[in-house]
Order: sequence, then C-alpha cells, then structure tokens
Amino acid sequence: MRHRSSGVSLISKESLKQRLDKDKIIDGDHWLWAGACDKDSTGYGVIRIDGKKFGVHRISAFAYLGLDLNDHDQHALHKPECHNRLCFNPEHLYIGTNADNRQDRADIIRASSHYPCGHPRTIENSIKSDPPRCLVCHNKRCNDFYHKRTTTTRVIKTREEIIEEEYFRLKEEDENR
Repeated sequence: MRHRSSGVSLISKESLKQRLDKDKIIDGDHWLWAGACDKDSTGYGVIRIDGKKFGVHRISAFAYLGLDLNDHDQHALHKPECHNRLCFNPEHLYIGTNADNRQDRADIIRASSHYPCGHPRTIENSIKSDPPRCLVCHNKRCNDFYHKRTTTTRVIKTREEIIEEEYFRLKEEDENR
C-alpha cells in the first residue's frame, strides 16, 4: 500500500517548535495545547500544516523525538503516567505501535481500583476479558439493547378491536350528553 508523503518533513523542526510554542500553556510539567481541538470528540489538539490536519502530540514527537510521520506503524503515544490528551510535552510522549498503546491501557485498568466509568473494580463486578470490563456497565448495555428491541415492536390492533373501541367511545359520549 502506498501512502502519500506528509509534507511536514519539508518544514524545519525549529519552525514547527515555534508554532507549537505559540499555543502552549505550561501547567506543572505538562505542555497543554491552547489551539484547536479535534471535532470528532477525541480531545486531542490539532494543527494544520499545508492544509492537512495533524495531532499536536504527533507533531511534537516529530519535532523533538524524531517520529517518522510517513511510517503509519509508528505512533506518538502518551506515557502511562500522563495520558492528558492536550499535553504535547516530548518528555511525556514515546514512539510506539498500536499494540503498545493497547497494552498501556490494559495495564492502567489492571492497576486501578476503579474502572474508567467510576464503578469499583472487584471480582464480583468484573467480566473476565483482557483487560477486564465492568459488569455493571455491561449489564446496563445489554438491558438497554433488550429494552430498545422489545419496545420498538409495534402492536397492531385488529379491525374488530378498533371498531369495538370506537363503539364504546361513541356510546360513552352519548351517555354524557
């Protein structure tokens, strides 16, 4: 499969660092992006270069860590201790693969006392999977699906039932007059 060149490699890393510094807010050891964010609700900062949209953390990894933007197997990943999607501090990033990212997420869930949803992570409240999943949320999703499926079934009245209802409605109106 052929991938189009990103074109970013033609821009100097120093000019990219200056663009990143323009919208940088320093919060402790985090470099938070104050510019545009992705509209698809991922929460990552984005920057346009030559009309193409890039994640700010990817551009930071390119400028500071040497990420190859044309290698689609390489990704700029947040280290487990950061995971702030607006942070683009190169000390909080590393170059890795999707498998590395999945492993990081699984390790975080295994090490925590609560699931990301907020429910406690106990043996009774866990579905055995890798990583373990919240049983309360799983049951809610199943119930919502079942409820949605059963309530969308329309009950169709027979012709006789409609005539009978109309008869009793008209009879009640006559009695009330």
